[in-house]
Amino acid sequence: MLKSLIQLTNWKFSETPKAYGSFHLVWLIAGLLLAMGVAFLLRKSSEKTNKIVLLSCGIFLAITEIYKQIFYIYVECIYTGEYRWGILSWQLCSVPMYLCLFVPFLKEGKVKQALYDFMASYGLLGGFIALFEPSGLLHEWVMMTLHALIWHIMLVFIGFYLIVSNRAARKIKDFPLAIAVYYSCALIALILDLSLDKVSHGQINMFFIGSCGPQIMIFQDVFEKAGRVVSTIFFTSMLSLGAFIMFIIGWSSHLLFYKMEKKSK
Repeated sequence: MLKSLIQLTNWKFSETPKAYGSFHLVWLIAGLLLAMGVAFLLRKSSEKTNKIVLLSCGIFLAITEIYKQIFYIYVECIYTGEYRWGILSWQLCSVPMYLCLFVPFLKEGKVKQALYDFMASYGLLGGFIALFEPSGLLHEWVMMTLHALIWHIMLVFIGFYLIVSNRAARKIKDFPLAIAVYYSCALIALILDLSLDKVSHGQINMFFIGSCGPQIMIFQDVFEKAGRVVSTIFFTSMLSLGAFIMFIIGWSSHLLFYKMEKKSK
C-alpha cells in the first residue's frame, strides 16, 4: 500500500529544471520573499508562539524527510538494489530539522542561545547557498525537486525569523558557541563518513567531508591537490567564515532597527 501511494507521486519533469531557468527563478524569488515576509510578520511573536512556530517547522521538515527517504527507497533503490547514502539525513541543512523538534522545550540559557545562533548563521547560510547554487536541488523527479526547494526556503525562514524576532545574532560574543554546535555536528558527520565509507562504497559524504570530497568548485580542487585533511580544515573554516558574516549581518540589523525605533520615539 505504501509503495502504491509513493508511486502516485512518482512524477517526472519532461525536462529537468535548469539553474536560473524560469522554474528555479520563480521558486527562488517567490520563496525568499515569502519566507522573509512571514518571518517579518512574526517578528513580535511571544515565547508561546515562538515554540509553536519552531516546533511546526520541525514537524513539517521531519514528515517531508520521511517521505523523501521512502520515495527514494521505492522509486530508486528498489531498482538499483542500493541505498543512496548521499541522502542520509545528517547534512548541514538537515540539522535545523532536529533542532526545531527539541529546542522549544529547552530552558533559556547558553545552550538554547547557541542553537538559535547556529540556525541563524550556519543554517541560514546553508539555505542561501543551496538556493543560489541549486545543482543539488533540481532533480528529474517533481516531488524531490519541490521537497529540496521548500526545505531550503524553510531554512531561510527559520534563520531570518530568529534574527528579526531578536532571538539570535544579538551579541557577537555568542557566535563561538554556534561554532561549537557546528563542529560537534561535523564530528558526528565525520564518524558516519568513516564508519560507513566501505558499506556505502565511498558514497557517503555527510557535511561534505567524506572520502569523495566537498564536490563543490574550488573546495574540490583543494581536496584533489592537498588531500582530505587539509580540504576538511579549509572547507569547514570557510563555511564558518561565511556563517560569521551572516551572523554579523543579523547583529547589524538589530543595531539598525534599534536606531530607527529610537528616532521614531
